Amino acid sequence: MVVLMIALLPSIIVRGQITVPKLNHAELMKQFLGNWKAELGNDTLGILICKSFYKGFDFYFKIESKGKIIFEEKTLTGYDEKYDKLFKLWVQSEKPEFGLIAVWFSSLKVCEEVLFENINNPDKAKNKWIFEFKFKSPDILTWKDVVNNKVKMSASL
Repeated sequence: MVVLMIALLPSIIVRGQITVPKLNHAELMKQFLGNWKAELGNDTLGILICKSFYKGFDFYFKIESKGKIIFEEKTLTGYDEKYDKLFKLWVQSEKPEFGLIAVWFSSLKVCEEVLFENINNPDKAKNKWIFEFKFKSPDILTWKDVVNNKVKMSASL
């Protein structure tokens, strides 16, 4: 085992730096497939449904309070080779506008999102959304809404 690790070491170290294998964002996005539900407060639920859509993804998110829908969002998500990121086009029930979000995996289980306008400098984005998958029984997806680098809201789906 040690001999194998020593033999492989030169292939993963380049000029003193460890190279990280390129993540397949579209493949990792499949982790979202299915139905997710979160308790968001007193009699308030967040429900996320993700389905395959051609080679992309169709997301539907809603917030229900006391059985009444108070917010809905629909998104279509697909991969862009030029940016090596996924892009999510969203439409919400509250506004007639739509928006574009850049989506990427920073690790095998962590997905990050920022508005497209912040794609070149995501660390300086005012709004950022972070999702982390924790595979156990039952599977859990944590969701953090980050505003000005501070967690504004966190939930487990």
